Amino acid sequence: MSYEYPNKKCLSKKVIVTISGTAILLIVCFLLFGPHKLIRDTDSIQYIRMKYYGRKIADENIDAEALSGILSSVWCRRIYGFPIYSATEDVVELDFIADGKPVHMIFGKYNYCYHSAGIYREYEILNSKKIYSEIVSSIPVTAN
Repeated sequence: MSYEYPNKKCLSKKVIVTISGTAILLIVCFLLFGPHKLIRDTDSIQYIRMKYYGRKIADENIDAEALSGILSSVWCRRIYGFPIYSATEDVVELDFIADGKPVHMIFGKYNYCYHSAGIYREYEILNSKKIYSEIVSSIPVTAN
């Protein structure tokens, strides 16, 4: 006894719709959570405030142009969030405006940044060791 599908055309449409829906969902997830550059327009970086081991670096000691070049190479991916921890574990903190949004970047026990409100506002910095070493080397010795 063999079973025949009542309408083979209808079944193939269901399969096509299911595959298309799955593909669209995967693309959206990759766009939201896949690696990307944090800053799209390096000319949009404004007002950089920096702390090194909790001490503010004076604005005249910050080479904004060099720091903008470093920040333009930050690659990140969206994550759910980091556990709460003490601010004393932060080594470098950066606050600036990029692409019209305020950005807060932290290097220390955890290396992450965020620039919006909401549940998925944190971004893990993928090339954090390289960025951290370049930022620290850009800090004048007198500011340390």
